Amino acid sequence: MSATPSSGTPRDFPAPRLWSTLALDIRFASRNLRRTPGLTGVIITTLALGPGLMANVILKDNWGRPRPAEVTQFNGPEQFRPWWDPRGNCDRNCSFVAGEGAGGFWTLAPAALAPPPLRPLAYAAAFAFGTAAGFLRLSGGAHFFTDVVFSGVFTFLIIWIAHGFIYRWPRTRLTDEQIERAIEHVVLPVHAPIERGVERLRGRRAGP
Repeated sequence: MSATPSSGTPRDFPAPRLWSTLALDIRFASRNLRRTPGLTGVIITTLALGPGLMANVILKDNWGRPRPAEVTQFNGPEQFRPWWDPRGNCDRNCSFVAGEGAGGFWTLAPAALAPPPLRPLAYAAAFAFGTAAGFLRLSGGAHFFTDVVFSGVFTFLIIWIAHGFIYRWPRTRLTDEQIERAIEHVVLPVHAPIERGVERLRGRRAGP
C-alpha cells in the first residue's frame, strides 16, 4: 500500500500567531452568537461536515483512488481507479474527492444566506470560485475531473440538507435558542483554554 501525504502543508507558520488568530476567531464567534444564531449554525455546521468531515476525514483517507500523477497512464506505479471504486492502493490523502474543490464550493453556504436580491449573484460567484479552486488542482495533475465534480455535488447536498434542517423544513426547523445553545456547547468550552494558552505564549515572548 502506498501513502500519498500532502506536500503543500505550510511548515514555518509561527505558532503564537496561529493561536492568536484562532483565539480571535473564537472570541468573535462567541460575542456574535446571540446576534445571528441561525446564520452561524449553518456556517459552522456545513464547514465542519463538508470540507472537514466528508472530504478530508471520510473520503480522502478511506477512498483509495490514486491521484492522476500516480497512475500508469501518466507513468506512475498505480492502477487507475474510477471514482466509484475505493479499492485503490492509496492509504491517505487520496484523490477522491478534491479537498480544495469542497472548500471552494462550500462558499455556497454563505451564498444561500445572502439577501434574496443578491442571492443569484452570490450563488454564481460561489460556483465560479469552487470550480476555479478545483480546476486549479486538476491542471496540476493532483485530481481527476470527477474528483472536482463530486466534491461540489457532495458539498452542495450537505449545505442543502443543513439549510433545510435549520430554516426550511417545519418538522426539523430549529429556534434561535436551540441553535444558540448548540453553538455555545461547541465553541465556548474551548474559548477560555485557547485564550490562556495565547497569554502564556505572549508572556514567554515578552520575557522577564
